[in-house]
Amino acid sequence: MTNGVTMLDDANTAEAVGPPLEREVMPRRAWRCLDLFCGAGGAGMGLHRAGFQVAGVDINPQPHYPFTFRQGDALDADLSGFDLVWASPPCQAYTEMQRMHKNSAAHKDLVAPMRAKLQAWGGLWIMENVAGSPLRESLMLCGSMFGLRIAKHRFFEASFELPMLMPPCDHRDLYDPWHGAGRTADKLREAQGTPWIPHQGGASRRRGITGDTFNAIPPAYSEFLGRHAIALLARHNVEVTCPQGREENHE
Repeated sequence: MTNGVTMLDDANTAEAVGPPLEREVMPRRAWRCLDLFCGAGGAGMGLHRAGFQVAGVDINPQPHYPFTFRQGDALDADLSGFDLVWASPPCQAYTEMQRMHKNSAAHKDLVAPMRAKLQAWGGLWIMENVAGSPLRESLMLCGSMFGLRIAKHRFFEASFELPMLMPPCDHRDLYDPWHGAGRTADKLREAQGTPWIPHQGGASRRRGITGDTFNAIPPAYSEFLGRHAIALLARHNVEVTCPQGREENHE
């Protein structure tokens, strides 16, 4: 089992994590987020930019993950001590491509067991996946909503209310990494904002390598939702520290 205390100690000392971006919303210690099924850190980078200290867990080695990393099974990870848990279970069991090739059954459905683990933990959590997954989604994000030149629709389920008033998609003049001539790894990295992530290709993904450009989500998605989570955490922290109706003596 990945040890939560060890992960937190490492996250506190890892130079890669760095300071939060918005210190005015941070408490005396930084909010801590565990990034499950972390891959090469698309979600982790956005959570870091939102202001979290980030630690990642993935069953595969992730040499390009930019923050504290421990290799292990996400379903066995210790969640204690974290303020938010982000989970991105593998999507291959749910994608249209796998259904077309009648290969969905070859991939495990990890959404349900991960949901059960997160609900049993009881803290704030966000789970992300593709269209067709069994998420009880309440939000869909598209790269065009953030000025990115890629659609890459992703759906989100959370233990708290997510923002609902989002701008509509605008798919004009977007980069299509799946069809047409002139596709390159650099164009994909630029389109989704992941310049540090390698492009492994389909054969590598079939071997179980998860840290590549196709599997990563744009960091803008997790930064947006991470900031929303921090606002919720900060509000709760104020309510706990200064309960409503408590009068303070300033004399």
